[in-house]
Amino acid sequence: MEKSNKRKSWIQTLGRQLLAGVALLVGAGIMSAAPIKVTGTVTSAQDGEPLIGASVFVVGTTTGASTDIDGNYTINAEMGQTLRFSYVGMNSREIKVTGSKLDVVLTLNADKNATLTVTLTQAGGGAANSDWPDYPKGDEIGETATEAAGHIYAGWNIGNTMEVPAGETGWGNPMVNQALIDGVAKAGFNAVRIPLSWGAAQKLVADAEPWTIKEDWLNRVKEVVDYCYSRGLYVIINCHWDGGWLELHANMTDGPAVARKEAAIWTQIAYKFKDYGQRLIFAGNNEIRNTRNGNEWWGEPNADECEAVDLFNQTFVDAVRATGGNNAQRNLVVQSYCCNPWYALNKTAMPSDPAQNHLMMEVHFYDPFNYTHAADQDQYWGYRKGYVNNNTDQEDHVDDVFGRLKAKFADQGIPVILGEYGTTRHSGTDRTIMDSEQYYVEYITKAAKDNGIVPIYWDNGESRVGMFGLFNRSNGNVVATHIVNGIMTGATNGKYPY
Repeated sequence: MEKSNKRKSWIQTLGRQLLAGVALLVGAGIMSAAPIKVTGTVTSAQDGEPLIGASVFVVGTTTGASTDIDGNYTINAEMGQTLRFSYVGMNSREIKVTGSKLDVVLTLNADKNATLTVTLTQAGGGAANSDWPDYPKGDEIGETATEAAGHIYAGWNIGNTMEVPAGETGWGNPMVNQALIDGVAKAGFNAVRIPLSWGAAQKLVADAEPWTIKEDWLNRVKEVVDYCYSRGLYVIINCHWDGGWLELHANMTDGPAVARKEAAIWTQIAYKFKDYGQRLIFAGNNEIRNTRNGNEWWGEPNADECEAVDLFNQTFVDAVRATGGNNAQRNLVVQSYCCNPWYALNKTAMPSDPAQNHLMMEVHFYDPFNYTHAADQDQYWGYRKGYVNNNTDQEDHVDDVFGRLKAKFADQGIPVILGEYGTTRHSGTDRTIMDSEQYYVEYITKAAKDNGIVPIYWDNGESRVGMFGLFNRSNGNVVATHIVNGIMTGATNGKYPY
């Protein structure tokens, strides 16, 4: 194989030399079609700064690349081919390849509604997106749940990290740092959901009453909250998975004992953060479900299971409100069974709350599951765009589900948090597949906002085929530019109905 490759390379070199000679003789300017390595830097016309994570694609092919932390890129292309450069909130440019060096400057989109530029100021200044709605950045309290929802432009999850029972790095992600949060803000997100473990044995002084949370863990959570809060972002913290001590016990046999532990846990959390302002939101739990015959039950809940979910939601609200301070008016998020939208519509009761207009309902959306969670199965989504020929679980389905949630909740003054949504990556090179992925997240994001539903994208940390990651978790660089582009386009074009 090695000799064959060398011979092939020698023949190709000779061929190129002959072609070049012919071109010189006839003056026709014929150029070789062999790819060359094109390098360059992509910068912003606004401030001259390098654009991190800008997309570079060879038009008409599936060949693509992204810029690094210094705005540099490298891509293989033929002379005469066209490169397309794009970045969130910037006007795209298409430029023909005429040499091996090509620096590009992108300008802001002239449409103000599509401008997504974020300016990260010096220490203490925080991040501000020119399109984010104006909202208090200090420790004020009192905005209603609907007002808070209307202030969230787009949200992002630090998934598979701080909810790991054994520790923050237990599932392969690095510890959360300020650079990551700054990168998230720079990309255009103004809310961060932090899934958290609290009641697992590793986080407690002892896994028995009074279930005292270790002080170093409370302080670590506060540190990560401050990474976000200090940058002017909304922050949602919850009790997430946590080894299943609550999530897998939605039944009234286990429910009362589980609720006692839940009350103890949330009382401690609430006291720790009671002086924070309204940009800190508490979400009681996550995908609460039951265990039947040793198996997790994701199907339709029975009356006993619904009663347990209602108990957990009420326990959470009561525990937080009892701590006083800013928690008396803090916006709180409760969940349906499994965070399933259909069970929110007909199987979940909103808890009573002494604070008026400060509750939200949380659901998750991953339809169709064979697309969003199986990279090797359905690789396309988008019936209206012609990506698929079957209309099952396509745009009409999204409009139907989200429209029902709007009528049931948002129209009644109860905003909905789409605490998780997204799709796994199906390809890192096929442009059509990636365009379909981008269209999916754009459509879901826009449809959510149009129906009074706050979109918060699920990111599990890894950016590769089969995973959901959007950022390099160590430095905050965007590594799934087309997905971020889709989210931000949907967030720009979607308009809350309140």
